[in-house]
Amino acid sequence: MMRPVPRRSSLVVSVVGLLALTACSPSETSSLGSELGDREDELPSCAADACTEEVAVLVAALAELPGVVRLVEPRYREEQSTNGAGLTGTVIVDSGERCETLREPAAELGWTSSVSPLSSIRLQCEAEEPGSAQGSHHLFTEVRPTSREQLEQWGDRGTLRPPG
Repeated sequence: MMRPVPRRSSLVVSVVGLLALTACSPSETSSLGSELGDREDELPSCAADACTEEVAVLVAALAELPGVVRLVEPRYREEQSTNGAGLTGTVIVDSGERCETLREPAAELGWTSSVSPLSSIRLQCEAEEPGSAQGSHHLFTEVRPTSREQLEQWGDRGTLRPPG
């Protein structure tokens, strides 16, 4: 005896219903985006001097993350018409460290830094031991909380202080 196949329309309704139960409402999302924008606007721009001091504080904090050996050639990339401002360079990690584990801590440090404007951190991530099975990976993260809970945990822009 053949089992009945669910109709496509009932499957679509089920998936849409599940998404509606788990997703934020559009007003919650736009409210968070508006609040993030307001907090970013409160921080004065340091782009006129290439954010030299502010980037140094951010790089020092990134270098203290667990598993990070050092950062090589970190650079502040100014805002362009096609890309927001960002921090680029290479991060060298312990051989057993997964680059992916640095994504959220790097985003949080970027958010709490005084580097402004700053929309992303893009680092080439490499193992300290050449030829390691880990190889080389690209670490990219937006520098913005993705939820209200994350915003509450991270706090305000411009609160990162030099380590030590």
